[in-house]
Amino acid sequence: MRALLSTIGSRGDVQPLVALASQLSELGQEVRFCVPPDFRGWVDSLGFPVVPIGPELRPIASSSRSDMQDHSSPERRRRSEDTVAAQFATIPEAARGCDVLLGFGALQIAARSVAELLGIRYVHATFCPITLPSALHAPPLLPGWEPDRTAGNRGLWAQNARHWNDSFGAALNTHR
Repeated sequence: MRALLSTIGSRGDVQPLVALASQLSELGQEVRFCVPPDFRGWVDSLGFPVVPIGPELRPIASSSRSDMQDHSSPERRRRSEDTVAAQFATIPEAARGCDVLLGFGALQIAARSVAELLGIRYVHATFCPITLPSALHAPPLLPGWEPDRTAGNRGLWAQNARHWNDSFGAALNTHR
């Protein structure tokens, strides 16, 4: 089996994928990565092929978040559009020849569409179950999202879905 493991996130997002890749490799599977450029050298040093995706995250993490609070702000829209465009520009070639694409974390906006385009299996993974919709808990709070806290968990998840669609839906549909 050939697998592409893709994430856009911090070291805490990349490390679980490296652990999975190590186990898959021990089982004789071929694994490659799409990760932010910050982690290319580290993952490459472990012997896995790497395709960088998206911007370096360290400068974004250290910058002011005030421009990201309003999901309708021009800067926020531009970053959302750039994220989706970068995924559609990068993931298809990285996944070519793979049997499965694993998108890890919330920012894998294009991964499922790319897998469908290539006719390969898709798996979404997360290390934090609170990010999976459930009537038993509320969704995590996101920058720029002010939910109606009287809505109950199901209502909050519906609001959360609208927030994600407002943030990434137009860009995703443009590239599908």
